[in-house]
Amino acid sequence: MRIPCNISIVLAAAILILPAILAKSALGSPVAQTGDRGIGMNDPYRSELFRVRGVPSITIHTLAGEIEVIRNPELQGVQVDLYVDHSFSFWSRSRSLDDYRIIFQQSGNQIVASVEDIRSGKRVHYPGSTNFTFIVQIPGDEASLNLRSINGDISVKGFSGNHYIQNHAGNLYLENVEGEVRAASTAGNIELLDSEGVLFANSISGSIYVKGAKGEIRLRSISGNVESRNISGTLVAASTSGNIYSDFRNVTQGIHLETVSGDLELIIPGRLGYSVDARGSEFDFQNLDLTIHNRDFRTEHTSFVLRDGTIPIHVSTVSGRIKIRER
Repeated sequence: MRIPCNISIVLAAAILILPAILAKSALGSPVAQTGDRGIGMNDPYRSELFRVRGVPSITIHTLAGEIEVIRNPELQGVQVDLYVDHSFSFWSRSRSLDDYRIIFQQSGNQIVASVEDIRSGKRVHYPGSTNFTFIVQIPGDEASLNLRSINGDISVKGFSGNHYIQNHAGNLYLENVEGEVRAASTAGNIELLDSEGVLFANSISGSIYVKGAKGEIRLRSISGNVESRNISGTLVAASTSGNIYSDFRNVTQGIHLETVSGDLELIIPGRLGYSVDARGSEFDFQNLDLTIHNRDFRTEHTSFVLRDGTIPIHVSTVSGRIKIRER
């Protein structure tokens, strides 16, 4: 069967173009599909390479859309790509890009890329309107990040510095970050993995999950659960109606866990000494080595000492159950 002439031309063109595409990828050019989360898109609406002499300070603000920040050691500067997805909706008010102010600018080591709504003067988002997604690639492992999205996930992996990361709706994913880290979401979940420093995570209706973190860790959610596993350092965790679970590899200065209507479960290393103050409606300390001489159990309030009692532990819930056990 003979192949039509037009199809043969298309196949021949594809064969000729493919080596050029592979060669371009081999040169270490910016990629459009990046990171473990793999945001795959077409060509960016706007792309710019910023060259810096020192540690970059990067501010990215967007309306609706994701922000992803990753390392790319092959680059000679900070690459910022903006992708635009204008989805049609009857309720989108047929808004065009003329209604938005798109800013790319640099002053020394400070880089700013943002999208603002000109009509409202605020960073707002209408259902079904345009999505603005940023992908940022940084050659080194040091950078200070200020990231904000009204409606979209934010992902950061592998940077040391001072970071402030915030969104209204959408999840926050942070991995291998160091320094002072502040992550806040109104309605999204927060995931913080293998990070170190002074770590703050705050969500109103979302859950918080921390694993492998080290340092001073402060977690708070109003209605979501707070879970921390395999952590080292000091922990302050609170929730109003969610449960709190904490699993320590090492404890330094102390532990403070508090919830109103949720349950508390705490796992601590067995080799250390603790002074425990617990308030709740029900207690489970069966795994602990308690004696008559060092325990004082009273209704809704229990205090006791394990070994030398060096490290203070305060756990409190109004109507929940408290369980403490050692490894």
